Amino acid sequence: MRRVRALVLAGVRGGEQDPVAAAAGVPVKALARVAGRPMLLRVLANLRACPEVGELHLALDPGLAGRPELKAELTALGVRCHPPGTAIAATVARVFGEVGAPMLVTTADHPLLSPEAVGHFLARARGMEADVAVALVAEQEVQRRWPATRRTWLRFRDGRYTGANLFLLNTPAAAQALAAWRQGERERKRPLWLVARLGFGLLVGYALGRWSLAEAFSRLSRRVGVRIRPIPLPFPEAAVDVDRPQDLELAERLLAAESGEAAR
Repeated sequence: MRRVRALVLAGVRGGEQDPVAAAAGVPVKALARVAGRPMLLRVLANLRACPEVGELHLALDPGLAGRPELKAELTALGVRCHPPGTAIAATVARVFGEVGAPMLVTTADHPLLSPEAVGHFLARARGMEADVAVALVAEQEVQRRWPATRRTWLRFRDGRYTGANLFLLNTPAAAQALAAWRQGERERKRPLWLVARLGFGLLVGYALGRWSLAEAFSRLSRRVGVRIRPIPLPFPEAAVDVDRPQDLELAERLLAAESGEAAR
C-alpha cells in the first residue's frame, strides 16, 4: 500500500488577530490546548496513527516549532517543519513542489480529526479517478449529533455540505489546481475576475442551487482543467474545526466525553 505524505497547516494570515488564539492566550491558534494538549500535536498524532499516512510535514513558524513544549514531540513524531508563506495556497504549492504527489493537506485547528476518518477518506479517494479529492460532511450528519452547532454550508440540489479541511493532492496535475487557488487568493478582492475565471453560468447555477454535488464538482473540474472530486464523510466530527472560542469549548467537551467512555 502506497502511503501518502501529509501536510498540516499551522500558519497565520498576515495581520489577522485570531479570536481563538486571543482567548487561549497563545501566539497562534494551533497552540491552543484542547484537553491539555496543543491542537496541532493532536492532529499530527492522529495522522501518525493512520496506517495510510507516511511522512508528516508541518507549516509553522520556525520560532514556534522550537518551543520546548513542541520540539520534543515533533521530533518523536518525525515531523519535518516548513516556514509558512504569506498565503495558504502558496505554502501548500511550495511544499507540494518539494515532496510531490500524493499529498494529504489538513489544518492544525482540527483536533477531532480521527485516524478512521482520514483512512476512510484516503480509501475512497483511491477508488476514483481524481487529481484532487475534497472531503465534505453532509448537513444531516452534523445536525443529527450537534443540532445547535454553526457551520458554513455549501448548498447543492441534493443537500447542503460543509468542508472538512481535508484534501488529497493525488497526482502531479493537482499543481494546476493549486495555481488556480493561488491566483484566486491574489484576486479575491476583484469579484469580476472570479466570474471570468469560473464562468458566470457556474456561479449562477451554484447560487440558485441548480447543481447536485457531483454536477457542481464536474463543472468546476472542467473550468479548472483537473479532476476535482468530492468525498462525503460519515464522520460528523470531521466538520468541527476550531474557528471560534465556542468551537474550542465544543472540542474540549467532545474529547472529555470520549475519554470518559474509553475509561469505562
